[in-house]
Amino acid sequence: MNNFNRKQWITYIAILLAGVMACRNVQQQEYLTADKPEMDIISDVLWKLADTTSYRYEKYATVYGKDSMNDKDPATEKLIAVYPKMDNIYEWETNITAALGEQSSSLKRNSFIKIQELLSNSHTDTLQKQLVINGLSATPGYKLVEYTDKKVRRIPGTISRMRFSRILFDDKSGVGVLVVTTADNIKSGKVKVVFLERVAGKWDIVAAPVAEIW
Repeated sequence: MNNFNRKQWITYIAILLAGVMACRNVQQQEYLTADKPEMDIISDVLWKLADTTSYRYEKYATVYGKDSMNDKDPATEKLIAVYPKMDNIYEWETNITAALGEQSSSLKRNSFIKIQELLSNSHTDTLQKQLVINGLSATPGYKLVEYTDKKVRRIPGTISRMRFSRILFDDKSGVGVLVVTTADNIKSGKVKVVFLERVAGKWDIVAAPVAEIW
């Protein structure tokens, strides 16, 4: 009986250790760095997506605690905050499908078909990944900063906050789709389904219908 109990105990410990290792692997996977193709895509289209309600007033943004509220002395650097963790795009699958139907006349036929195929593929790559904010391309006069839900309101001068989904794309055909959430510093925001095509080596937005607004 003692030998039997000892074997049971050893088996229990082995199973427990395996479970702990599996959990650690999952935790590590949740924070994998985004693939370079995804980073390149977001770098190519990021600045076209930062269009929040207060974006037109970006020259008056408060920069590092100093107000610049006149045309003669506009802010010299505006901040766009990017959330590093990428959402699971399949959480927006219904919205993407609806937007795809609405944009059928705007998209090239081969792009429409390819995006349908990307959506219908098995959901194998749903791991949460993280963007490397300083690895995204910058534009003169703007600075990218990283934010979390608790930290964002402490960043002076933020004119737009952006959160990206993972990207469904086919590199060979140069077609893709992602979902982006943008919000400004007065709590206005929107969710867009962004259809992409690669032209002359750069990714560009073909259509970006609004899926949700508040």
